[in-house]
Amino acid sequence: MRPINKRGRKSRSTPEQTPTDEVTLSWRARQQRFGGQELLTSLFNVYLNNVHPNYPILPGDISDNDWQRWIGLSDQASYVLLMAMCALGARHIETGAIFTTVSFDVGTILHSDTYLLEAIHAIPFRLSHCKGLDYIRAFGLLALCAIQRSDYSSLHRYLGLYHGLVAQDGFHDESRWPKHLTVLEIELRRRVYWCMYRLEVHSACVLGHMIRVSELQSSVLYPSPTMDAQCNCGVSQSCDKHDRWLIGWNLNTDLYRILEHTLLKFRTKKSLLLPIIRPQASPSLADVLEAIANLQRQLPVEAVKTRRLSITNDVRLGFQGANMFCKSQLTKMLAFITADTSLNERCQVINELIEGLVAIPLAYLKAFGSPMVHELSGVGHLLGLTVSENTSIEICQEVMRLILCLSELFDGMAGSIKSAAEAGRRLRDLSTKLENKIQSQRYQDKARAIDQLHITGYDQSQTQGTRFGGDILSASFQQTPISDVGSFNDGNFADYF
Repeated sequence: MRPINKRGRKSRSTPEQTPTDEVTLSWRARQQRFGGQELLTSLFNVYLNNVHPNYPILPGDISDNDWQRWIGLSDQASYVLLMAMCALGARHIETGAIFTTVSFDVGTILHSDTYLLEAIHAIPFRLSHCKGLDYIRAFGLLALCAIQRSDYSSLHRYLGLYHGLVAQDGFHDESRWPKHLTVLEIELRRRVYWCMYRLEVHSACVLGHMIRVSELQSSVLYPSPTMDAQCNCGVSQSCDKHDRWLIGWNLNTDLYRILEHTLLKFRTKKSLLLPIIRPQASPSLADVLEAIANLQRQLPVEAVKTRRLSITNDVRLGFQGANMFCKSQLTKMLAFITADTSLNERCQVINELIEGLVAIPLAYLKAFGSPMVHELSGVGHLLGLTVSENTSIEICQEVMRLILCLSELFDGMAGSIKSAAEAGRRLRDLSTKLENKIQSQRYQDKARAIDQLHITGYDQSQTQGTRFGGDILSASFQQTPISDVGSFNDGNFADYF
């Protein structure tokens, strides 16, 4: 007789139920697989010097030898986090987005894709199995790595996983955090939350998607600079060199919040729906400019002096000053456009941007990488987008000049920042489109002037037509605005990056 098969659903192993073989390997075997402890320490050091100043998801002023203390590799989550850090470190080396030269053989580093795929492979299949802060941090770094690679599909994937954990664990509200957390663990969570908020606002501004975690729905305090010093030194102390950079970082977070409100007001102008309830008063141009000026006044003096690099200066403070300047210009441009100011005022923002970028050491811009290039080129695209039927040819030519100056600045950075070459090319394309509009407008003006001459009878005398035609064309050329700017009028600059 044939044996009777068991009925019911067959049991099967799933990725989320059983960790992958790679993750269950001993740490010694894993570290040898990816170059050994010395190489991983070097990659972690690259991460610390170039990513951590803007995305400080680790506590305190840690050094390159502290990574095993904060990433114990005791579970799958910490392994995913380490691989994400290594992927970012390797990516920065590949693209040249590093603050200082590395002190090890770059040829021994595996490609960033190797670490990235290892991190992705170790992520549990089900979101409900992604427990703990390490997964939140890992998703944030994977999203940042996707931005560096211009892989926006993966960016949305990891931001989506992060938003799922925020909703699942109530990460946006401190009152819903576990009650047993230590003070240092709370401070670390605050860092991570506001890091992810900043990344969300940046990608929303550059790519045009909605802001899914707004500051108005956030009930999380800023990380404490004094606690940062305590974490590093073991005792509580007043703000000094250990924590002053975090003061600047918190001020930059304030600027991101201003940018969020400015961006929302900018988008409201082109909304197809009227609000069902009258919204509260949004910030005016004067409010935005005063808020930015107030933040700049609060920056530590060392953060403002970004013109010179030295061993004695805290480079993390310099990062904060450079970041605030660049972000301020983007916020100002959005605010000026939303307030319907003149193009002359908007051109002044570009002038300030060009002058300020020349003063910032290239090392900072290199470490910022492609995200900063996207934002800076976005200021130029925003200026070009606002050219409309009310723009005279003279003003349009000034806009073109500034856009070309900005593109030349990016061309000068291309040797150190690979994404700068593409940004410069796109700005030149924008300038070419504006030039074509000017030529088209000149032709239309000339045709209309000739038609007018025929209608009024001046065509009967070629001599008179020549004598007066020049004056008529000249006056028409000076007063006729640029019309029909096509795609530059849609108010969305995300497509131009």
